[in-house]
Amino acid sequence: TDAGTPADRDPSSPLHPLPAQASGARTPAPGADGVAALYKRAVIALRCLYCSVRALPGVTVYGPPPSERSGVLSFSLADVHPHDLATILDQHGVCIRAGHHCAQPLMRRLGVSATARASFYVYSEGSDVDALVGALTAAQQLFATVD
Repeated sequence: TDAGTPADRDPSSPLHPLPAQASGARTPAPGADGVAALYKRAVIALRCLYCSVRALPGVTVYGPPPSERSGVLSFSLADVHPHDLATILDQHGVCIRAGHHCAQPLMRRLGVSATARASFYVYSEGSDVDALVGALTAAQQLFATVD
């Protein structure tokens, strides 16, 4: 397994729930229109995430605007280490990555030791944005970074 992938999420792990194909069911591949619709939904979710997270007080978003980025949003919350933030968000059912993301030279250039990173893909929806923003707000309250 990938060192960063929990065993229950790694399809090759015995802890991973059986995929639909193991039961004999076959999920049809989406046609060209379906793929385009999935991509459009992911782009919209990422744009919503970018705007929502950026609007939170004390949050710094790193990287280009949504029109120039892929499905990843790196950010930090003032006075909260990204690993602590990841733990709190996990308690709210939101999984993110925290650390230097194999980009130590960039972290040095940004003047930070680590960032938090949320990833969005074709399966991401508006409810995922809401969950992340809600968990960030709860973290802000817990760490008293906002009133």
